[in-house]
Amino acid sequence: MHAFLAECRKASLSDRQLRLIESVVAEDEGWIHRFQDEDWAAAEAAYRRSAALGGDSCMACLIDVVLRQHPGSEGIEAMTRELSRFPGDPLLLAARGTLYFRQGKGAEALPDLRRAAELGNSDAQNNLGELYMMGVPGAVTRDTETGIAWFRKAAAQDHRGAQRNLEIALITTGQPPK
Repeated sequence: MHAFLAECRKASLSDRQLRLIESVVAEDEGWIHRFQDEDWAAAEAAYRRSAALGGDSCMACLIDVVLRQHPGSEGIEAMTRELSRFPGDPLLLAARGTLYFRQGKGAEALPDLRRAAELGNSDAQNNLGELYMMGVPGAVTRDTETGIAWFRKAAAQDHRGAQRNLEIALITTGQPPK
């Protein structure tokens, strides 16, 4: 990849074109650090460099390496920092909401999951369905109809967990599959 980038520099490409190619090289380096080296910090730096160069931000890749480095409350802080850089990003909202949810903080999870779900994130839709099916004292009143509606939205996007949850919810509530 570096040899290709060097050839592109010799070919007098525009600065924008060179930055985009360089961003692909950085993303490739991130992949190598992530999957071959399991060097999460180096992968994070490479993914951030790729995004800074203007390439398609591999937000899911960045989230994965950040969460591997900070699986607990540090992960929530990391997602909050990323959200200050990319406000309203559905993947980041879903990741932070899921972390809250895993830590038993349903009330804190709800706004992030709801926003990500409204933006079409199937993981958030599935998690929101679970919250409504269970209810969360002080945050979400148990509402199976709303839970099933969220499962349906996620299942329609081929989310396997939501498909399973939808099937179980319909059986449990005695509703026919639609």
